[in-house]
Amino acid sequence: MNKYIKNILILILILSLVTFLISIIVIGCNKLSNFANVNKSNTMISPTKDINFKFNSIYLTMTEEDFDKLDINKRWFFRSMCLNLFDKIKHNYHYRNFNHPPKSERNKLIFINLASYRDPECHKTIKSLIHNSYNWKNLRIVICEQNSEEDIPYNYKLDPKYNNIIKVIKLSYKDARGPTLARYLIQQQYNKEEYYLQIDSHTLVEKEWDLKLINTLNSLPNKSCLTQYLPDYEIGSFTTKPKIRGELKVSKICALDGFTRVNAPYLQIKNYNRPFNSNGWSGCFSFSRGDICYDAPIDCYTPDVFFGEEMDIALRLFTRGWNFYSPNYPIAYTNFNREYRDTFWQKKGLGYDKNITLCSRLRIHYRLGTLPNYLKEKIEKEYPELLINKHLFTVGNERNLNEYQKLIGYNYITESAI
Repeated sequence: MNKYIKNILILILILSLVTFLISIIVIGCNKLSNFANVNKSNTMISPTKDINFKFNSIYLTMTEEDFDKLDINKRWFFRSMCLNLFDKIKHNYHYRNFNHPPKSERNKLIFINLASYRDPECHKTIKSLIHNSYNWKNLRIVICEQNSEEDIPYNYKLDPKYNNIIKVIKLSYKDARGPTLARYLIQQQYNKEEYYLQIDSHTLVEKEWDLKLINTLNSLPNKSCLTQYLPDYEIGSFTTKPKIRGELKVSKICALDGFTRVNAPYLQIKNYNRPFNSNGWSGCFSFSRGDICYDAPIDCYTPDVFFGEEMDIALRLFTRGWNFYSPNYPIAYTNFNREYRDTFWQKKGLGYDKNITLCSRLRIHYRLGTLPNYLKEKIEKEYPELLINKHLFTVGNERNLNEYQKLIGYNYITESAI
C-alpha cells in the first residue's frame, strides 16, 4: 500500500511540473507574439492607449539587440513607457539646493571630482593622485563616498598630513542615486579653482600627471578639454605598464537609449606631435579649466542615470564653443570591469526602479533637443516634474546640434550614420 501511495505522489508531482512548464511556454509565446505585432506596425503608438499594462513590463528587460530590430518610432514608444508609472515615482523629481558653479580664477589649484560607490580601489586612486603629483598642495580632492560600514574607506592607510586637501561627502550606499547625483554634490563644493579634473574612483595616474596636463592644456585654445576613455589597469595593482589610447570618437548612437557611445583605439607608444583631436567627452577622465563647471554644470535632476551623462555634457560644452582633445602621452588608467564591486543599481535588493532611470533619460533628451516633438509636448503638458529648472542645463548658442552631428557623423533623429 505504501508503495502504491508513493507512486501516486510521484505521478502527481510530475503532472504538476509539466503543467508549470507548459504555462511558462505559453506566456513566453504570448510575449513574443505581442513584441512581433508591435514591431510590424508602422503607425505611431501611444503607451497609454494602444497597449495594456501587462505588456508594458516587457520594456524593462529589452536589450540593445531588441531595440536594433525596431524603427525609430517604436524605439521611442518603448523608451517612454516609463511615463505610465510616473505618478508612483515623481517624488524623485523635486527641487534641490543648486548653486550655479562660479567661473575659475588664476590660482593654480586643481579641483578633483571623485565619486565612489562601494569601491575598494578608491583609496588607491587618492594615493596615486597625491603621491604621483608634481605639487600635491595644489590639489583639492572632493569625494562622495557611498559605502556600507564594512567597506574600505577612502582614507585607508593615508597619511593624515593630506587631510587638509581632502573633503568627503559621506552617504550610505542605500541612498545612492547614481554617478550624476554624486558628482553634482561634489561639484557644489567647487570654489573657483583654476583647473578641474573628473575621474572614476578606480584610476591610477602617471608621475607628474598634474604638471603634464596643465602644460598641455596651456598649449591649446581657450575652452579646451582633455578627455579620454583611459587604458585599463589590473584591479588590485598600484602600478601598470604605460599605455596610450588615441582620439576619442563617437562610435554610434545606441538603439537602447538614443545616447551616443564613445571609444578610442589603443596605440603604440611613441612621440606624437600634439594632443589628438576628439569629438566626444568621457565621464571617467576630463581635465580642463574650472569654467567647465560654469558652462555645463551637472544636472541634479537626473537620478539613477548612468549612460546619458557623456552625451549631455558633450553637447552642452560643444554648443558653448568648447573643443575636445585626448592626451598624446600615457597619463592615467582605469578599469571598466564592474565585477569586482557592487553597482548602485544593485543595492542588494534595497530597491532600484529602472523606470526612474528611463524618465531621467527622457529629461536629458528633452533638454538637448533630441526628443521627438510629440513626446516633448506630452511631457510639457503632463509631466512638469521632469522639467524642473531645465533652463539651468540647456544647450548653448555658439554652435548648434546640426554642427555637432556633422562633426560626429551621426544623426540624432534617425539614430544612424550620416
